[in-house]
Amino acid sequence: METPRFTPLDMVRHTLRQRGLGAIDLNVAPILVVCWFQEIIDFMVNRTRAEKSEWWPYQRRCPLYTGDLEDNTVSLLLAPVGAAGTVLMLEELIACGVQNCLGLGMAGSLSPDAPLGSLLVPLSCHSDEGTSPHY
Repeated sequence: METPRFTPLDMVRHTLRQRGLGAIDLNVAPILVVCWFQEIIDFMVNRTRAEKSEWWPYQRRCPLYTGDLEDNTVSLLLAPVGAAGTVLMLEELIACGVQNCLGLGMAGSLSPDAPLGSLLVPLSCHSDEGTSPHY
């Protein structure tokens, strides 16, 4: 595999330089919760008293917040729909120090064993839209 010419960390450094910021200004927690639903992000922002990250380049449509939940500092991301945009942001946040990521989503069910409101933890997935195997 070729050495990348431009990495996610390069993008983060470029963004910080443009805004006159340093790495200390990032304030990204090692734990990241990603969600694709504004209402859930709003609930978590209120619960954790999270503050918006001013440096995040995608802030307008996909805000990033950092707050406290019990004894942990967590970052919260409203991710874009689609694998490509979500992965782009995750790569940059991993370059900023994210070590653990939890994705919160929603799904329908056709099974009586999983009624409305059930908590499901996927152990595998099947994707045939064409790009996911590359991530």
